[in-house]
Amino acid sequence: MRRYLEGAGWTCIAPTLFPEKRVKENPPPDLSNLSFQDYVDDMAARCQAIRDETGEAPAVIGHSMGGLIAQCLAEKGLVSKAVFLTPAQPKDCAKVSLSIAFTFANVILSQKRDKSYKIWKTGFNWGVLNCVPKSKHDEIYRLALYDSGRVYGDITDGVEIETRAIKIPTLTMIALRLPLPFVKSQRNTRRLRFLATLLSIRTMLIGSLMSPAPKKWRETSSTGSKVRITSPELRVR
Repeated sequence: MRRYLEGAGWTCIAPTLFPEKRVKENPPPDLSNLSFQDYVDDMAARCQAIRDETGEAPAVIGHSMGGLIAQCLAEKGLVSKAVFLTPAQPKDCAKVSLSIAFTFANVILSQKRDKSYKIWKTGFNWGVLNCVPKSKHDEIYRLALYDSGRVYGDITDGVEIETRAIKIPTLTMIALRLPLPFVKSQRNTRRLRFLATLLSIRTMLIGSLMSPAPKKWRETSSTGSKVRITSPELRVR
């Protein structure tokens, strides 16, 4: 994705939260001291630094837990637009099922917030990499990072988002073939009117991801380089 965005003229930054603590192996004991709010605050500081440097609030794209963090940044008014890729769900629309319990079984069975966790390999392969060729599973899993047990606990308790505070264009995209219950929860998100409109995003990025929109939804520039979506009823494949 970064390659396509940079090719379309965007400046891209892909930060890692607390890289000195969130590591692939042998995490430090104090990783578990970090909370979900610490993650949000770290990203909020980075957004503010970009705004101070450029004079503009950044656009943000977040996946899974990063998608939930992106929702928090949007709520705080720290970003100019946001894309949530199969995000973890806020409290009012979260759904728990056997499939998500299996994926995070090692975290759930331990129930110790003072520990750090990497999702167990079988759960990761089944719940995250189910559409990825098996030949790539080991390579990708080796890149997975440990996270704070306290963060997992905070998300389980529920992260509250005041959806009416979000005034920027947003797009929520879900992976229909994931075994995790994201589709059902995202429908709940939509009922909460959390899905807003997406404005001025390059057709290079969205052309292969969304079904053609009706004419009343679309407003293309004379150069054909940008598209403006004007309806909240945006359907994504």
